[in-house]
Amino acid sequence: MENVQLAKVGPWQFDMPEGWRHKDNESSESYFEAPDGEKGLYVKCIELPDPQASPQAVAEYVQGIHFKAFTELSGSRWTVMGRTVGEQEGIVRSVLDLYDAQANYRVLSLVVCGKQRAVQITVHDYWCTDYEATCNAFGPLVASVHNTQPMV
Repeated sequence: MENVQLAKVGPWQFDMPEGWRHKDNESSESYFEAPDGEKGLYVKCIELPDPQASPQAVAEYVQGIHFKAFTELSGSRWTVMGRTVGEQEGIVRSVLDLYDAQANYRVLSLVVCGKQRAVQITVHDYWCTDYEATCNAFGPLVASVHNTQPMV
């Protein structure tokens, strides 16, 4: 991903591939799509009414919902390619990487959060014929997500 455009949602900021544009979508108002339509991205800001015990608890909760939504779909054959959680300076980054090789479909869910605020970015490769290439393409986006305001 050589050329990027800066995206901001609430207190969160990240690099989105250049040329991706907002597109109407019945599932979300925050959906962006690559010009060729083969990749898409959903962004969701989450503000919890009460702080959770830990940022890890927030990340586990959000990723758990996402995992169930995909893996319980009838006829799906999702494989967990990776699941990582890391913390730095009170902010947790959780990555859930799902791949359905038979359908050539990859979903990468990233949750970056504190105890009360989170952003979930879900990137879809609807025609993933080269898993390694899509890892390289999505890596810079995942690495770029950061909070622009002090965490509460």
